[in-house]
Order: sequence, then C-alpha cells, then structure tokens
Amino acid sequence: MPFSRSAFVRTRHEGPREQINLNTAWVDGSNVYGNTEERVKALRDGDSCKLKMRKTDVGWLLPLNTDGLDMENDAHKVELTRLHAAGDFRANENPGLLALHTVR
Repeated sequence: MPFSRSAFVRTRHEGPREQINLNTAWVDGSNVYGNTEERVKALRDGDSCKLKMRKTDVGWLLPLNTDGLDMENDAHKVELTRLHAAGDFRANENPGLLALHTVR
C-alpha cells in the first residue's frame, strides 16, 4: 500500500511544519457531503437534502460512484463506478475510513 505524507506549510522560515487540511478546516460536514458543488449535488438527495444511501442486503450503504467523481484509487484495480461515493475523495482507501463516512 503506497504511503505518503500529507501536504504541509511552514509558518516561519525555520519553524515547525503545519499540516494543511485537504478539505475545509471548518466542522461543516464537508467530509460527508463534499466541498465542491459537483460533489454536494451528487451526494445529496434532491428532495430531503440528506445524504444519498442505497439499500443492500446488509443494510444501508453509501451510493456507488455512478457520477464519476474523483476518488482516491492508487492501485487503479477498481473502476471508479465500483467505489463508494463520499464527501472525502479518500473514503475508499480503507474500511475504517469508509465506515466513518457512512452516517445516517
């Protein structure tokens, strides 16, 4: 499994590095619904504005990525439409992260 550090910035020339957030820095639900208009429209149910879910034989799960949203897929072994669509493009990297994005 590939591993890389997240992006960083230096606050001072010789000071410590600060990690930057790829989503928004606010507690606003962007990890659930996304931080772009395209992702929000793809993930929200038009009538209730709640997160779209799909019913399966094991319960309610995130929708599949049928809109072709950018999703982290480093191995490129799975086509994008078979991945779960979530607000964070990294949601499919591991089962624990995917579980955190499945809220109802």
